[in-house]
Amino acid sequence: MARVWAAIGVCASLLGTLDLAFATRGGPGITGYVSESGVAGAPHALAYRLALLILVVATGAAALTLRGPARLAASVLGVAVPFLLVSSAARCSAGCPLPPFQRPTAGDLLHAGASIVAVGLCALAMLAAAWRSVDRWVRAVSRWLAVVTFPVLTAMAVGLLAIGHGVFTGVVERVALLGCLGWLVAVCALGLRRPG
Repeated sequence: MARVWAAIGVCASLLGTLDLAFATRGGPGITGYVSESGVAGAPHALAYRLALLILVVATGAAALTLRGPARLAASVLGVAVPFLLVSSAARCSAGCPLPPFQRPTAGDLLHAGASIVAVGLCALAMLAAAWRSVDRWVRAVSRWLAVVTFPVLTAMAVGLLAIGHGVFTGVVERVALLGCLGWLVAVCALGLRRPG
């Protein structure tokens, strides 16, 4: 069954990533948050919501794939799933305003908070797999992706708190998401080679 979850994880991660890339077309561009693609009236708002739901499936499948080789990482990913669900259900308003530079609505805070927690938990799962996986390939891939992704995640936090909406934050958000989504694809792909 682990290979089935791994296959679902690979397919859902890739499909969700492609759908997310599609959904951001015609949106705010590189200066905006990815979440702005899901605001009411955005050209591809439905595709954005669908991408998040597909990524919920991908995250859950990755958690089930990692149960054997990286139980701690699997548990952390399992906790991320409901936050992704909240993120997919809560819409932000136009521009996705966030403090400390803008005045957000309750929906903005709910969506952003759930999204930030989900990405943070994915990063924590990556660290857990890098540290405690019994599969040396999962451990190695997790270490390399953590080395690449964590500086970008740190830059994203700095961008959100010190710079606000703009090119810097828009670019690092996309690169950070790519690191997390790439890790999901990689650990699920590694799960395809395990028996069962």
